[in-house]
Amino acid sequence: MTSYSKALLHISPPIYDTRELQTLLLYSLRSLFGDCQSYSEGMNVLQCRRRTSEVPRTNTSTHSRDGNSDSESEAIIQFPTNILKYIRAACSCVSPPPFLDDTIYRIDFVKCDEC
Repeated sequence: MTSYSKALLHISPPIYDTRELQTLLLYSLRSLFGDCQSYSEGMNVLQCRRRTSEVPRTNTSTHSRDGNSDSESEAIIQFPTNILKYIRAACSCVSPPPFLDDTIYRIDFVKCDEC
C-alpha cells in the first residue's frame, strides 16, 4: 500500500488555478528527469489559495494591511511519500512550459505532513 504525503508550498508570483500549478510541477519534473519519468504519477494539487498560513513569509516585497503577502499564494499538494525528493527538486528548479516561459516562478517547499 502506498503512503501519501501532503505539502504546503508558497508560490511567487501567485497561482490560484490548481491545473496551472499541476502543469508547472509536471513540466519541472519532466525537465529534470525526462519525459518517461514516473514521479508525477499520483501527484495532485489539492488547493491553491491566497496566502493565509502562519508560516513566516518567503517573499517580503509587498504585504497587505492584514499581514498577508500580495505577491504570494500557497498551495497544498498530495503525492506518494516515496517521491518526496523528486517533488522538492521540481519546486527548487522550476521549468515552466513554453506558454508560461516569460514568468520566473519561485516555489518554496514550506512543510510536509505524512497522511
